[in-house]
Amino acid sequence: MSIIEKYLEKFISSIDFLFKQIQSSGLSETLEKIPVEIFDLNFHFNIKVINGEIKEEFNLSITQEISKLSKNHPTVVGFSIIGTEKIWLEVFEGNKSLMAEIIEGKLKISNIRANWLKITLLSNLLANLISIKLLKI
Repeated sequence: MSIIEKYLEKFISSIDFLFKQIQSSGLSETLEKIPVEIFDLNFHFNIKVINGEIKEEFNLSITQEISKLSKNHPTVVGFSIIGTEKIWLEVFEGNKSLMAEIIEGKLKISNIRANWLKITLLSNLLANLISIKLLKI
């Protein structure tokens, strides 16, 4: 198992933990009242990690019910984020933000315009999880 895969598994388990905390606090009913067209909390995307000639591909599905990570399965609908292992480590270790790497052109995203809000939310979520030490491995 690669270090990136460990970070992604920790990311998925941290999101599940947060959703359980939201449900136990009673906020889930409030979130359910927001129309999906306005604020969709479901994410389906791919992460492609390039390490020289080797390329790992991960599929992530994040919903309020269940979040899951799979490896080397058919591409899921949504968008793909492509970058080198070094760039992904910078992001997961908190040295750079996902958004900074995207803006600098170090991470490539398919269908960026249609998914800008989700990408922004994903970047903020990652930054917050890192800052509260939930993504430590």
